[in-house]
Amino acid sequence: MLEPEEVSAMLRLKELGWGTRRIARGLSRNTVRGYIATGGSRSHKRLYGEQVWLKERLIRHRGNADVSWQLRRDPP
Repeated sequence: MLEPEEVSAMLRLKELGWGTRRIARGLSRNTVRGYIATGGSRSHKRLYGEQVWLKERLIRHRGNADVSWQLRRDPP
């Protein structure tokens, strides 16, 4: 995952007319394309629509992502 400053720089360069190949020097062009297409946000597609469920489980289990992930895989 990139730092917010790096993503902001990518978006600014794209606004200035830079191409993805030029922006991506040292990165995957698909990574750059993804950040540009979403305006800087890269949420995980598998969790799309499950943010509320996941947030509730993380709060309930005090941030223990392992327990939350196990509950998602093997619901009671």
